[in-house]
Amino acid sequence: MQRGRSDSTDVGAGVRTSVMRSASALLAAFLAVSAALTPGPVRAAGESSASLASGVADSRSTDNLDPALLAEMRRQEALNPAVDLLYDEIGRLSASGFTSMSFEDGGLSVYWRGDVPAVIQAAVRAAAKFGTVRTRPARYSKAELDAAITRVSAATGLGSDIQSVFARPDGSGLEVQRMPATAMAARQAALGGRAPKRVESILATMGLDVPVAVTVATAGVTRAACAGACTRENDQAAWNGGTHLRIPLSATRVNNCTSGFGVRKGSQTYLITASHCANPSNKFYDAAGEFIGGVYDDDWGYDLMLINARGYGRIFDGAPGTSYSKPVRSAGNPVSHEYLCQSGYRSGTVCDIETLGSWGNLWGCDSDGDCFYTYDMYWAVQVDGLPSCQGGDSGAPVFSLDGTGVRVKGVTVAKGGDNGELFFYQDWPTITSTFGVTPVLG
Repeated sequence: MQRGRSDSTDVGAGVRTSVMRSASALLAAFLAVSAALTPGPVRAAGESSASLASGVADSRSTDNLDPALLAEMRRQEALNPAVDLLYDEIGRLSASGFTSMSFEDGGLSVYWRGDVPAVIQAAVRAAAKFGTVRTRPARYSKAELDAAITRVSAATGLGSDIQSVFARPDGSGLEVQRMPATAMAARQAALGGRAPKRVESILATMGLDVPVAVTVATAGVTRAACAGACTRENDQAAWNGGTHLRIPLSATRVNNCTSGFGVRKGSQTYLITASHCANPSNKFYDAAGEFIGGVYDDDWGYDLMLINARGYGRIFDGAPGTSYSKPVRSAGNPVSHEYLCQSGYRSGTVCDIETLGSWGNLWGCDSDGDCFYTYDMYWAVQVDGLPSCQGGDSGAPVFSLDGTGVRVKGVTVAKGGDNGELFFYQDWPTITSTFGVTPVLG
């Protein structure tokens, strides 16, 4: 991934301000503060996919990925069992110095604050059967960074010019992004026309122990729902992931989103999607007007919603009008520098989306214009600078590879950057902890 530089100056204790020249410059600054993280192989922008190497007629299917990207995704796939093993062991600890995991230097790194417990050292040795696994030091733990993110979000609310608050995956501090002037209208409207407080004045009074870098976004964040005229092939019960969802909001207004994938709770299955697509009273239909279901449960804070409809263990994989699908083989935890794909009904399958490893809170507005922070999001980028998603892709499955099928990693929420190359998704651990669900497997 090629990234430029940004200009920055010190403005106070622990706080920097940077005016970012472009989305690529934003990503350059991110790498500059995460120098220990080494991403996967860099490929030229615009490199074409393999020409139907698998025999699948849909060139957008993951079966026809660029060979270099496919090889890297397969290498990461082989290490995902190590990721799961380590997350399981970390989850058994009442408190820990765990910060994050990252695919780098040909293996898997576990960032940890302080001494690594013997049980985790043993887990690292056990995980080594899947490939190279190592531990690396972090300045702060995930728990400490999460607490700092919560404090910043709670202190600012809607009253500041903050667009997002994310942790650095190497545990060195926080990245706070101010919204650009072009995106201030909604924030000022929410404040009754009053100008938002500047982030520096808020941070200066907080006394955070964690370093904070403040940057200015080149563009606002857009939730990936679509209120225009959108089309896609129809599905039927039990419903696949990647299906076109139509949500009438009023007699004259229809929202369009995408189903994520089937999930199971007890003996019942449901469909997951993004909460900003609908309200609890709304109903979901497919493109032909067939009733899918109503809302079973939602959590606007995490931007997640369960549709009371039979969910299936497959997702569409290919162009927007494809009928080709792949089975869901598993669900997985977030890893820095993992290459992912999303399959929205509007964009079709889009790959080469690299998780930057940052997690945190993102400000934005839903289909009714209600504005709020979404918590515990992950930040990624389409490395060729192409749009990561479009309006209508909200709720779409985010996934990596798992043999002949896929490993679901979360659902699509929003895009950002000059060209929509920045990508925000809600991760699988947040989905399962919020609703107590497991994936429906195909």
